[in-house]
Amino acid sequence: MSYIKHDKYDKIIWNRVRKEISSNLSDELTESIFYLFFKYNVEIIKSHEVIEKIMKSRKFSYIKSITTLDESLSLIATNHFCSNIKEKDVEEIMSEIESFLSLTYGFGGGEKIFLDPKKKIELYEKLLKNKNLIRFLDFFTKFNRLAIKKSRRKIKHIVGVKYDVKLGNRISNLLLSEVKNLADPYLLLDFLRRYSESKLLNYEILENSEKKELVICLDVSGSMRGKKEEWAKALALAITNLSINEGKKVHIIFFDDGVREVKEFNKKLSMNDILYIASVFYGGGTNFEKPLKKAMEYNGDIIFITDGEAEISKNFTNKFIEEKKKRGIKLYSFFINTKSTYSLKKLSDLSLTIYEINERSAEKILDKII
Repeated sequence: MSYIKHDKYDKIIWNRVRKEISSNLSDELTESIFYLFFKYNVEIIKSHEVIEKIMKSRKFSYIKSITTLDESLSLIATNHFCSNIKEKDVEEIMSEIESFLSLTYGFGGGEKIFLDPKKKIELYEKLLKNKNLIRFLDFFTKFNRLAIKKSRRKIKHIVGVKYDVKLGNRISNLLLSEVKNLADPYLLLDFLRRYSESKLLNYEILENSEKKELVICLDVSGSMRGKKEEWAKALALAITNLSINEGKKVHIIFFDDGVREVKEFNKKLSMNDILYIASVFYGGGTNFEKPLKKAMEYNGDIIFITDGEAEISKNFTNKFIEEKKKRGIKLYSFFINTKSTYSLKKLSDLSLTIYEINERSAEKILDKII
């Protein structure tokens, strides 16, 4: 007997997919978990600890909104959960499922990506059965949401945008200090008066001030392999996705002891883009001059992410600083588990060392560039 109420249609769907599921749980419980993800209205007829944990998970409502009435995604969620429940806790598994579904559903724009069932299964085989990709995807999902959240809360103050503050009554361009006044009933009357008189503080982006490009120099040397690489790539892609949404073209320069590859993005990232970036690795030594020289071929601020150390010649330093000042370009350098070298710090408008490879460290960087 199932733990969840179901009808003949639900049973037909279950019989169609059950052979594809590898489960460490009983048939009865596995079937019920499938219904939990698949059915529109879930009615519990017999309680079970595992089902209760799934439903109490912070990830469940998001996952459920995507898997409901989707046979293949419900199959994937059920299979991944039931095949991993003996080795991992519920929240960890649900987090992995959420990260995978973020790709099939779309990220940032909330546009659902329609894939045929076979391609969804192929994507599952490629992603959720690869531990390195799972970690990378988890980082990317978190950083991407964090970047979008911060972007919506703040006025862009760097990455090429200059703004001025003027008096006006454009609600969409209010400074945060004015928005806070709306929550105070005493200040609200003053707000309405100044609104009618066009005396609210509005920000205004200066014409032709925004650079239409962004350059990310990403270290793929041997010392970056592993969690540092996954973290840095996920952060670079989250910044890329946000910049594309703001109308910028993004150039990612992969470097070790030389410039190995440059990828350009000017439209919404695809799953193939994300999987490609996740797989790129070269593993050589470290050179800073070559990627910085390449970065100056473009017209945009530069984000430099590395865990290495490399000296920069005095001649290059002087030329770089002169050209950067002439073109109004800024360089933001972020170091992973190593202090910034004196030569690169001298070139940078901002440098920051990250000692922990986690979401909080990514947030520190996003706070500096958004």
